[in-house]
Amino acid sequence: MRCLVHIGTEKTGSTTLQRALSEQRPLLSEQGVFYSKAVGNLNAQGLAIACLPYRATDPYLLRKGLTSADARNQWSRELLASVRTEIAEARANHKQYVLSSEHFSSRLLKSGNILSLADFLRSEFTSIRIVCYLRRQDRMAISRYTEGLRAGYVTDVLPRVSSCVALPPLYDYESLLLRWAQAFGADNINVRIYQTGHLVNDDIVEDFCHRELGARLDYSAVTPSNTSLSAAGQLALKLFNTALGADGQGVDHKPRRALSQFLAQHAPGPGLKPTREAAMAFYAPFRVSNARLAAAFMGQITLFNENFDDYPLSMPAEDVDAAATLLKDFFVSQQARNSA
Repeated sequence: MRCLVHIGTEKTGSTTLQRALSEQRPLLSEQGVFYSKAVGNLNAQGLAIACLPYRATDPYLLRKGLTSADARNQWSRELLASVRTEIAEARANHKQYVLSSEHFSSRLLKSGNILSLADFLRSEFTSIRIVCYLRRQDRMAISRYTEGLRAGYVTDVLPRVSSCVALPPLYDYESLLLRWAQAFGADNINVRIYQTGHLVNDDIVEDFCHRELGARLDYSAVTPSNTSLSAAGQLALKLFNTALGADGQGVDHKPRRALSQFLAQHAPGPGLKPTREAAMAFYAPFRVSNARLAAAFMGQITLFNENFDDYPLSMPAEDVDAAATLLKDFFVSQQARNSA
């Protein structure tokens, strides 16, 4: 039985893919594919955390009440044991065992962390493939802007990056894949491009199932996750976060989560974009390392289409009135719900 590990990266449709795989486990199983659930019904975040050294402030561990190293180590041993049991059960009737989590790429930032995962998987499998989808860095950053707003932060659309310093790990795809190649072997790394024209039917779920699993799902039943917000919706959330400050940060803040859900329903659409000049300047420090990655892992000269024509030449004015109307409508809906 082969092990297939999907490691993300962030903002490449990972949640949509994971939801589809988890909701259609029986159909996958009929085709000899076992989507792991021992580490979590939706994704394998827990396995990524188990490969990290104990950190008392880790949000994942805190949510589970694992506030000491001893408790965390016990949890880790039990989790790995449950995964081994699941693998043994899956081996009888399946040809592929699948793990998926963007936390593999975003949390396992040191070679030793990835080697811990490799050692564990090699104790169970002789064939292991790593699948990684990459999105052009400027587009990934813009997509992360909305997620930052949903977490309560007030940031710029594009983070600051300088070519004179070390590239930020989240966007340094070359270093990311070299770490994974060191642990699993370069021949076992499949690099996929998350970009129009590069995915089967321009769909992450169909691409992964067709090109990696050799299986099919009921694609009509797949619903996209993490709906993008319009510029007005983003501004409404930004104003809300500004008003609350640090007290409103964190994924468990209920009022902001309710607002995010309201905006996803009432203000979906393409969000704010930086200027073409700003997007090109942000991407520039990554161009050389992207080219090396493309040559090493894909036999190509360039990694991404480097056309920036869809960016505006100048920033549009913020539509504060539209954002304020969305906030007003949200609070009216909340009052109506509370009085019902």
